[in-house]
Amino acid sequence: MKLMEVTSTQSMEEKRIQRVTDAAGVSIEIQIPAPGSGESVFAISPHKCGSTMLAGILQHIARHADKPFLSLTGQLFQQGYPIMKAPAEVFDIWRKPGYTFAGIRSPNPLFETDAFRRDARKILLVRDPRDVATSLYFSQAKSHGAPGRGALTASFEKTRANAQSVDINRYVLDGKANPVLNSLQRLSGLLGSQKLHVFRYEDIIFNKQEWIEEIGHVFRVSIPDALMSDLLDRYDVLPSSEDPSRHVRQVKPGNFEKHLSPEAIQYIQNRFSKVFEAFRYPLLTP
Repeated sequence: MKLMEVTSTQSMEEKRIQRVTDAAGVSIEIQIPAPGSGESVFAISPHKCGSTMLAGILQHIARHADKPFLSLTGQLFQQGYPIMKAPAEVFDIWRKPGYTFAGIRSPNPLFETDAFRRDARKILLVRDPRDVATSLYFSQAKSHGAPGRGALTASFEKTRANAQSVDINRYVLDGKANPVLNSLQRLSGLLGSQKLHVFRYEDIIFNKQEWIEEIGHVFRVSIPDALMSDLLDRYDVLPSSEDPSRHVRQVKPGNFEKHLSPEAIQYIQNRFSKVFEAFRYPLLTP
């Protein structure tokens, strides 16, 4: 493994450019801003749990809290490189104070690297697994944007074709949503750890102002009125009707009941029972 670091200056802000070449000779690049102050905060949310919304909100709060925003997942996605295959050196930055580490959607590599400490300050945003599976199907079949380039492009195109070839219930029963739901189940293992702040999508989606204030408490800052107004304008998005072609297809909890068959619902409830228990989601009986 070969590691080379250089520095550059962009927009009057000094950034460190970490370039890593993996075992296959593929080079990736991470832009790392100068650290801010205090303890770092990790923001974790699986796909289709509101992770994009959380990351967007945190970009603004991180600036206000003097903890620069850094999403390794986002930067690698733009380069078409799967984060789960990234060399260990990429995650060394997670050891450093003064950052907001956001865009973390999977326990891999979170639990596989000793750069992440379980006693770190953490935000975890979760969602009903049945709604996750429903949203994931429409995202993969219709609305998710493609990576800019690299190895992820072929994988993305295959995933989209597979989702478009079946209906939503076949998609669920064939286990196509299982990787994301497995992440949600594994992340339930964080419960009981120190400095963990858990939010459920269902509790925050129609209470954005209160949620943003609570995020501010995690960062130990108050949210100024102007910033709050801007965040609500940007992220308090409530579509009047369902549109499968849009990233924000719809936001109402329980939408799975409109789309999933009783068999698909029971499949999710049985296979991922730990998620329902851990995050207090009620089960539907046949």
